[in-house]
Amino acid sequence: MRAIVVGAGIGGLAAALNLRRAGVDVTLVEQARRFSEIGAGIQLAPNATRELRRLGVLDPVAAPAAHPPHVSFLTWSDGSEICRYALGREAEEEFGAPYLVVHRADLHGALAAAVPPAAVRLDTTVVAIDQDDRAARVTTATGERLEADLVVAADGIRSAARQWLFGEDTAVFSGTAAYRALLPAGEVADLGLPPLAVWLGPDRHFVHY
Repeated sequence: MRAIVVGAGIGGLAAALNLRRAGVDVTLVEQARRFSEIGAGIQLAPNATRELRRLGVLDPVAAPAAHPPHVSFLTWSDGSEICRYALGREAEEEFGAPYLVVHRADLHGALAAAVPPAAVRLDTTVVAIDQDDRAARVTTATGERLEADLVVAADGIRSAARQWLFGEDTAVFSGTAAYRALLPAGEVADLGLPPLAVWLGPDRHFVHY
């Protein structure tokens, strides 16, 4: 069986690895010319790290990651702790896999390194998808047509592939916004912050790790 995965982000890479484990011949197409270090932090709960272990990439993900001993929930106004939940060794013993916080680039890099380079086509933009009773096909910006038994749309929230597969499917703004920032840990070391915390306030909250 052959599959084409459109998009080589975390979802596309994980899909490609899972399909390869199932014996599927996978071609991963990505419009970027190279993989780059983008994004910020990601929390990986045990249900995610358990899958990373199954895919054989947990060790390279865990090596640069932080292993917070607990998560604290704090009051926005005075910083008092409402409650905390144990993570670290207790969570790993309870759920059979660790709780990690990691930079997105480290997670993406570990997944990308596990996919054979021959299966990845960078600088390849998909401009159309079609199918008939025999196969599914993607057409690239250069006019090339790639054929497979299965096409996986993994090209993000503004997925063009999803539009071709299912028709008009516009994401609707929920009215909730998230703002993210990345800082060197040394710049906030003197603040005495807990390793992972959620500050709860009226109509908004703040998370740091």
